[in-house]
This record gives sequence, C-alpha cells and structure tokens, in this order.
Amino acid sequence: MLYPTSAEGPGLRCALWVQGCPLHCKGCAVPHTWDFNGGTLYEVEALVDEILNSQVKLDGITFLGGEPFEQAEAVAELAEKLREKGLSVIVFTGYEKSVLDSANRPDWQRLIAAADLLKTGRFIEELGTAERPWVGSSNQEFHFLTETALRWKEHFEEYYNKIELRISPDGTLSLNGLAAPPQWREIVERLNK
Repeated sequence: MLYPTSAEGPGLRCALWVQGCPLHCKGCAVPHTWDFNGGTLYEVEALVDEILNSQVKLDGITFLGGEPFEQAEAVAELAEKLREKGLSVIVFTGYEKSVLDSANRPDWQRLIAAADLLKTGRFIEELGTAERPWVGSSNQEFHFLTETALRWKEHFEEYYNKIELRISPDGTLSLNGLAAPPQWREIVERLNK
C-alpha cells in the first residue's frame, strides 16, 4: 500500500497492490505479486481506518495487482466503504471485460459495481506502450462506469504517465508509476547498480 501517489490515477490516491495473480504476464513489472502466499494480511476495517485517517486528504484508491479480482470479495468491501466516504475507486485487472461479465461470479460483479473506472486486459510485452495514462500495453481498455469516471474521460488529455521515486530513511528505494517499457527496465537496472 502506498499513499499519497499521483501516478496511479487522477488526484492524490492510495494505491493498493493485492497479492496473488494466476495470469503471469510476460514482462510484468511486479512479478513478486504473483505468489498467492506472499504479502501481508489486513482486515478491511483496519485498511479503511488507515486510509481515512491519513494525514493527506486522498481523492481515491487504485487497486492493482497481483490481480484484484482474485480477492474480489474483500477488495469490493473495501472499495464500497471508501466510496461511501467520498473516495473514487479505480481497479486495474488483467482480465478482459467480457470474461468478467460472463464469469457468473457475484463477487466479481460486486467489485465492478464498486468501481468508477475499470482498466481491463493483460499486459502484453510486445504491445508495450506508455502513450495513454496508466496503460502498459496498447490492448488494455478503460471502462468509465460512473459520472466521476466520465468527468475524467472528458479531461483525459490532461493526465499523463509519471514515475515516483521514494527514498526511505533507511535508504531503501521504491518506484511506482508507469514509463515506456524500455525506460522502466533501464530505470530499474540503474537503481540496482
């Protein structure tokens, strides 16, 4: 979990990377989130309290992966509680919208209903692009599900990709955001030297 960030959607947001992904996209920027046994367990209420009591006024939350739909029930509950408090909700998923709609999964439908914006589609390394905000490959699609998201759509040209670099007091570096795939790898390689 990271907040505040302005690289994972409009405004100041909380970004929450969930653990566990069955898709294993070639070239994934966060393969450490694939393992379903990794990560840290949190109670939904504890996350709600932490996010709402942050010292920064947040505009919304963005769920990333791993794969948010693999934890759809808990992610939907968290999204619903935060929307009730006025935060917007973005969900990034590797599943196609047609797969989500036809899955006959009430938990998946609940998560879709809790989202303002849904970005769908696997990351395909050969289609890598950073031309649109928050999109890693050109096949990925946006679904603007609410009035909030439609307002973002009207001003979409104002959003751009960025990378945030944080240096913790112990000297640990962390990156989030999006750059063109070759640039991302180059940045990571330089940091690892």
